[in-house]
Amino acid sequence: MTILFFSRLFLYLLAFSLPFINPAIVVPYDKVSALLWFGLVPVEMAIAYFLAPPRFRLRTWLGAAVAAIVLTVVLVPGFDSFWLILIAGVLSFALTTFVFHIGARTRAFFVLEQFFLALIYYRMLSFSQASQDVARETSGLTQIIMATAIVAFFVHGLVLYLTSARATGVAKIGDGGQVAGGKRARQEVAVYLAVGLPLLLAVAFLIPPNFVTHTVVANLLNGQVHPKPIPLDQTGRGWPGNGSLNNRDQYDPFGLNGRQFGNRPGNGDPNGTGPNGQGSLEGVPADQWQNPGQGQGKASGKGQSSQRAVMIVESTHSPVYAADAYFDTLDPVKGFIKSSTDPLNDLTQLRLLGTWKNPVQNNDVGRMPWTVHFFSTISSRVVPYLPDSIDPTVFKGAYYPFSYFYDSVSQVTIPDVQSWSNLGALSPEEKLALKDYLSVPFTAAERKPFQTFLDAQLRGTNSYFGRIMAILKSFSTYQYQIGISDDVTVAHMEKFLTQTKDGDCTEFSNTAAILGRLAGIPSRVVTGYLASRSLQTAAHVRGTYILQQSIPELQKYPLKDLFLVTTSHRHSWVQYYLPEYGWVDFESTAFALPPPPGQNPNNMRVVIPLIQPQKEQAPIFRFPWLLVLQLFALLIVGIVALLYIFRYSREGALLLMARRKGRRGAWALYRVLLMQLAAAGYHLKPPTRTPVEYSEQHPEVRDFATAYTRLRYREQSTEGEQQNMWDELNHGYRSAIHTSRKNGLKERMRRIFSLRGLYY
Repeated sequence: MTILFFSRLFLYLLAFSLPFINPAIVVPYDKVSALLWFGLVPVEMAIAYFLAPPRFRLRTWLGAAVAAIVLTVVLVPGFDSFWLILIAGVLSFALTTFVFHIGARTRAFFVLEQFFLALIYYRMLSFSQASQDVARETSGLTQIIMATAIVAFFVHGLVLYLTSARATGVAKIGDGGQVAGGKRARQEVAVYLAVGLPLLLAVAFLIPPNFVTHTVVANLLNGQVHPKPIPLDQTGRGWPGNGSLNNRDQYDPFGLNGRQFGNRPGNGDPNGTGPNGQGSLEGVPADQWQNPGQGQGKASGKGQSSQRAVMIVESTHSPVYAADAYFDTLDPVKGFIKSSTDPLNDLTQLRLLGTWKNPVQNNDVGRMPWTVHFFSTISSRVVPYLPDSIDPTVFKGAYYPFSYFYDSVSQVTIPDVQSWSNLGALSPEEKLALKDYLSVPFTAAERKPFQTFLDAQLRGTNSYFGRIMAILKSFSTYQYQIGISDDVTVAHMEKFLTQTKDGDCTEFSNTAAILGRLAGIPSRVVTGYLASRSLQTAAHVRGTYILQQSIPELQKYPLKDLFLVTTSHRHSWVQYYLPEYGWVDFESTAFALPPPPGQNPNNMRVVIPLIQPQKEQAPIFRFPWLLVLQLFALLIVGIVALLYIFRYSREGALLLMARRKGRRGAWALYRVLLMQLAAAGYHLKPPTRTPVEYSEQHPEVRDFATAYTRLRYREQSTEGEQQNMWDELNHGYRSAIHTSRKNGLKERMRRIFSLRGLYY
């Protein structure tokens, strides 16, 4: 039964360790979950099995289980963690008890445990959802993990069989210390292994090793090319509404309607064509497409004359502030710095096997679930705040460069200016929790220009939300320009605020965040892309329509809900914290002066890839001989390691049991002696031969055999006689061990590495 316990423990730890083995499987283990799965759960399983009565008293057994839970609670304080720790500890303890100590009466729990492991391995076999780059990097490892998962599931079925009703009867030790019914059990297990294991391995390796590898466009541009764009101004005539879509955003509490990026009504050519080809639509063959890159600043700046497609966003609501980075640490020189500890910053590159779920419960007021579909040319994700769930990125090489598809659900704040106007101040608890977002580590001289400007804007303003509006409106005389600089230093922001008074979204967002903190409002800077209905010019809509005809997944959605996001829509904005409402996106350029005519970045030429979908080639099957050998080598190493763990843990457990005087203690010491004699090279004792008969062949065991026979089978004896017999037994044990141990390195290594003792 002990080896069955260790095999079960190994399977659980293997399942929980998969995220560390395969880079495509991502489980964000925090302190609590890591301590639970790799600490509390194995400990509770060990307590439930090894310390159970009659080996130890009932109160000792239950006390150890409770102590492990209490210790974990002390290490991980918190009300939510308490319930999680309690449930995990109780379930692991109870399930182990049911499986190994109660037997047939709890057969239903065997089935539940089997389904639990099946669910874990099913998530592994959902590998085709992983992104293409991960699939390519882990193609060989995937095959090994698949086979290991099937073998593990098979072995666990064997474990459950041996702990079922029949195995309970088979493995029970009688008074004579013999195992009853073992022959039948061995025959059944042999048949199970001989038939089932080869069958499952064959199924595992009949699946092609590249079954998760997606076909990739062959020409991914190793060198720089300069394709000649193809004019598309006359392409797509007849698309719905001919461009007369409703350009108003639903969530427009300040009446901006497109004033982001200075896109005020009347600024630019409403027909989508302007001087020097601005606002026109052009196409580039997909095999000559070059992604524009993913910098933290603007992707379309001064000196550029076109905006290139980056992604298509599907959303029934607008605008969509899709974030890729949060900057919450304010350095007195460098300005706002991207946090390395904020879990939100991990979402862009997080490799997912299954759908990611936000483990943090949302209690913010005024939020609603909002599903957004992304069809992107870049591998990293952008996600609206506050993310609730994110599906794995699916790679579609046939639609290169729009190859990365994923969905996300976010809890998005519905603007409510009237309610926000009545907000109170931050509570002491909120101030403490958000102290890092209120920090302004400036010297008095560095703080002075910002504070002077802020005091002038806040004169007569007392309300919390009034301060936010005053900061945003303070930029009403500032000029919005096309990407001037990516400089985010504090000195540059001071110059923007007090001297130049013109800049792009970077200057506006970073300065608004500094002023917000000085005004007592938790603030941070966010970068990403802005997908807005009000930013869709006729050229954007025509480009979306053309792409929709080439990508079947886009044809599921109405054209009015698809937004073409380009390099001009690379954006930076500010997030302010509102009491009760949490973090809310604010447009820091909302009241800025728009760019002069002809300088609106959103009216530049729109360039899209011309996609001609290709059928993905069927994978060619090649039997993975090398992987088979690696797998069997891994299995052999694992089995041998388990056997050594079992040998030494069993000897230790028997020695611990032997401290208790009596028949059971004598039997335990007898078993240890036989195991150590076998490791030393002695003949194995047949089950039909008594200890005395065995000692006739090995005289050095005679004293122990005589004392063991008297102690075990003598009907009546006084306490003093029992003590004398016990002393003789221990003396005989030590004498036999000393005599059996031959000198020399070879003999010592034999005793250490021999597994012959497992016969007993």
